[in-house]
Amino acid sequence: TLDGTLFPYTTLFRSCYEAGFRRDHSLAGVVLVRFVVGTEGNVIEATDAGSTLSDPQVVDCLLQEIRKTTFPKPKNGNATVLFPIQLRLDATAAASASHAPASASSAPPSPPAASSP
Repeated sequence: TLDGTLFPYTTLFRSCYEAGFRRDHSLAGVVLVRFVVGTEGNVIEATDAGSTLSDPQVVDCLLQEIRKTTFPKPKNGNATVLFPIQLRLDATAAASASHAPASASSAPPSPPAASSP
């Protein structure tokens, strides 16, 4: 359900990336987000767990969007998740005339590791 919950947010992730891409047309990388889903399904913490993206404003934007997300309630207390988000210029966009960013995708997430508070 992690991908299903985050899928509607890919447009927002793309908006974060596009803002950075307007500043730097070579901007690409992976943002590794570590977040904790609380017992009610709300995100109680979201941090950068080791990103390769060079634009901290984009990383902050992505973290803000993750913090707004609501997930199904974890079965065994809080759940800690590592979620990589790959941001890059799509090859089809590069082949077209513009430098418009076209991809903000998430790689398959690490399975949630339940942790007790």
